Amino acid sequence: MLDLQERKKLSRLAEKNETPFFALSLERLKANEKKFLKELHSFFPKAQACYSVKTNPLPQVLKALGTGFELASLEELEAVKSKKVFKVFNGCCKREKELKEALKQEAIIIMDSFSELEKLIMLKKKLGLKKLEVGVRLNVESKFGIELREIPKFLASAEQQGLKVILLHAHPGAGKSLQEYRQFLQKVKKALPLHSWKFVDLGSGFPSFARLAEQNVSLQQYFQLVKEELGTTLLAEHESKGKELGTTFIFEPGRILVADAMFLVCKLHCLKELNNEKIAILDAGINVLQRIVLENFQFTPLIESNGAKSVVRLAGPLLFGNDWLGTTNSNLQEKDLIVVENVGAYCHSLAWGVSYKKPEVFLV
Repeated sequence: MLDLQERKKLSRLAEKNETPFFALSLERLKANEKKFLKELHSFFPKAQACYSVKTNPLPQVLKALGTGFELASLEELEAVKSKKVFKVFNGCCKREKELKEALKQEAIIIMDSFSELEKLIMLKKKLGLKKLEVGVRLNVESKFGIELREIPKFLASAEQQGLKVILLHAHPGAGKSLQEYRQFLQKVKKALPLHSWKFVDLGSGFPSFARLAEQNVSLQQYFQLVKEELGTTLLAEHESKGKELGTTFIFEPGRILVADAMFLVCKLHCLKELNNEKIAILDAGINVLQRIVLENFQFTPLIESNGAKSVVRLAGPLLFGNDWLGTTNSNLQEKDLIVVENVGAYCHSLAWGVSYKKPEVFLV
């Protein structure tokens, strides 16, 4: 929810700039990062957080964060080139120039297929590298990774060519419930005895803190599941081999850090009534607020008006029949400013250039 100071700051920005525009709150971003790391390290003191750059690659975001990075393209690698932090390079379509840059930045390359393994082996020989530490992605019902039954073969092939596999990666997908997350962890658990893993990277997929609160669920409950499902298994594996627990968990927070750290400010340009339904036309639509983002957008008048409230259906400016955004229960008037909350994850990255340019970003 917007607080009074944020409303004042957004109002000042709206006085000086055309709508629609994004407003990034570094204060919220840093608070989310601090909260995430505190809760993570209360369960796993050695755990590494690698921000998912694709979620929001704005330079202001990358500069503000003190985490490592999960990267998926040359553009993302270039964006964090100057930051000497822990990095993993992920994805299922890695080009040679991307692999070279990842190696230059000492990122752990996560192999997604046997084809990628062969390409990396060839590149290793081409560059004259004797040893190389890499990761492998486990398939868990998606297009990504290698099937569980193929992991031993992959490990053997990699080791024969001087590649040391140190990391197991898997990702649950976005917005999983606690029960779904437990099922995901149980699949990962089956791969733990196959190798001595230095790192187990579980991706993220955590909802935003705001969405967790709505669902009456906490981040600690997710970490508790990791401890229950994987922690005891890893401890048993290491104890059976006479070693201390040496596996480090990696998480790739994205949405949970940035979703509520950015706002979209737009303007209501037209009120109309169709088929006994009130409709408000805004100057931002599905070109900015796409459904693929999988976020629960909140639409709030920047300045609340007195008077009777009513349900209004919100639509964007595009010449597309499906340019519907949601509803709000408010007393709306033309020229009102509307703030859309929870737009920090993917909205700016995925914004189209259809009919209108991508909204500018300002700090708030």
